[in-house]
Amino acid sequence: MRPFSEILKDHLVVAVVEQAQEDGRISAENWRKVESRLMAGFPQIMNDNPGPYPLCRDQGWHQGFVKLVACADGRSLDLYKKAIAGVGEVWPGARLAVVAKDQIPSKPRSRAWIPAEPSSTDTILEMIKLGNPNLPAGPHNNK
Repeated sequence: MRPFSEILKDHLVVAVVEQAQEDGRISAENWRKVESRLMAGFPQIMNDNPGPYPLCRDQGWHQGFVKLVACADGRSLDLYKKAIAGVGEVWPGARLAVVAKDQIPSKPRSRAWIPAEPSSTDTILEMIKLGNPNLPAGPHNNK
């Protein structure tokens, strides 16, 4: 059997998001509830889908609030999706979904290198504009 580290070279990374939250946020406390439900429902998932054991591993958090999971193959991913769909309303109003990593809802972020030494407002605004070409940053009045 290949080590899991080798299997993950071809893995599928997905995210579990809370559809009731605009940014998909799941608290660590609520994630523990999800894990508990996943473990409780796992035997039924395997009984309903006989075959190789799925290989999925926790990959941490995206931006601190969306759970990432890596599955080794399509079967593992399919079973993981079924398991998440089967956990139900883990907390009042919860609507969990598995989405591709590039489908994670995220808030826009800005980037800028700001000089350590004092700079003019215009210089700082220009640096923000350069790092964020899609950011609407119009003319600035320094008065």
